[in-house]
Amino acid sequence: MVTLIFGFWLVMATNDRANNFKKYHQEISKNATRNISQEIESLLRQKRQLVKSFIEDNRQMFMEVAAYPEDDELYQRLNLKLGRYFTDYFSSNIATEAGELLVDDFEGNIGELCLNDLQHYINSGNQQVRIHPNPMIYHYDILVEFGEGVEKKVIIITFNTDDIVNLLKASNPEEHNLIIADRYNNLVEVTTVGSRNMLKDRIDYRLSEDERARVVTSSAIKGTFWEVLDLHDPDLFGSYKNRILWQAVVIYLFFILIITLMSFSLYAGLRRQKKLEQGLLENNREICALNTELEKLSLTDSLTGLYNRRYFETNTAAEFSRAIRLGVDLNIAIIDIDYFKQYNDNFGHQAGDECLVRISDILKSRFRRSNETVTRYGGEEFVILNQGDNFTGFVKRLQQLSTEIENNRLENPGSKVSDSITISVGVASTLYADIDSIDELFRVADRALYLAKGEGRNRVVEFKEGDVNRLRASN
Repeated sequence: MVTLIFGFWLVMATNDRANNFKKYHQEISKNATRNISQEIESLLRQKRQLVKSFIEDNRQMFMEVAAYPEDDELYQRLNLKLGRYFTDYFSSNIATEAGELLVDDFEGNIGELCLNDLQHYINSGNQQVRIHPNPMIYHYDILVEFGEGVEKKVIIITFNTDDIVNLLKASNPEEHNLIIADRYNNLVEVTTVGSRNMLKDRIDYRLSEDERARVVTSSAIKGTFWEVLDLHDPDLFGSYKNRILWQAVVIYLFFILIITLMSFSLYAGLRRQKKLEQGLLENNREICALNTELEKLSLTDSLTGLYNRRYFETNTAAEFSRAIRLGVDLNIAIIDIDYFKQYNDNFGHQAGDECLVRISDILKSRFRRSNETVTRYGGEEFVILNQGDNFTGFVKRLQQLSTEIENNRLENPGSKVSDSITISVGVASTLYADIDSIDELFRVADRALYLAKGEGRNRVVEFKEGDVNRLRASN
């Protein structure tokens, strides 16, 4: 009877260990696929925004290339700029709204998928990103419109998959294999090795039934054909189960043969089990810590150390609601570095980055209270959100900031308002108007920034209730 009870307990303990092991790896997998899908969504959003910003900054050149597509020298200049702006850039093509290619950087080898996606984008205004298997390079495209009316064109910017591959490598758990697949066509798109053409050990790039059976978790990537799949190693669960079953058999036989040592054997088995479980828990804690660090990195601008746009868009709605609930004012300032493009053109992007870091350091030193946050919203644009401070005092601090930045004497020969780097600031507050949302407050401050630029830059402009009403009427 004692051996039967012990045997039953041993089977249950073995199953419990196997289940815990499986749950542990499922949790790892869930975190990995979710984080990767979010990172790729963020990467694609940022890429599209950067393409739009690049087009805006180089609008004249784009219009000239579209007007004179046979001018190879002009097109090469555009390509060189794109290559400096995007480290993973490969090529670009320009098409009319009818889908006719004006500029073909693939020398006539543009693929059917590229053309299909172009036509879908023209018809619907939406793009679903996927891998295009061109003979020159397996790539993905970002499509953006530029121009107006009959002059409207579509730029097709082609990127290699290096950034996506690096994300997969950085997040790939041990004994797991993260891949990106086309969820509509059951097709491997990107792995930790590279795009699917880099998989030299297989002919069929579709997921096999065995691979589908090994999928632990998956997470769809919005705006794409893709989903992130986590496939466990073929022997991950089987070998572990066999190992612990073998351990159980040995323990049970040992228990039967040497009944007098039962207490010692049971004690040793429990200790081994506890040690393994503690190891699993410790690993889980380390993974949670890594995930927390990854989350922090995803909300921080790598160049300046400030919060990034994702942080702003994720947290400011809650800040707005809290300010309304507490009955305090919410102040916002949008800051733009004047003539920063000219600064980059004169001194280069490395000097531009150094300038951004210096401006950010000044912002951090002046706006570091617990009730305010500083965000690098994009490019040379920063946002300060302040909760509860006197609006007049907040504006005064911004004017002092503007003076300090100009007095830093960061030479900017391309500026039309000063010999040095200056800033334009748009300021708004819930104090002066019944603002309904953080988005409306942001638009009000952005309008103030627009007025600051229109009035000659290098100034701080407040946007008050009358301006809000006019802005609403215009919308």
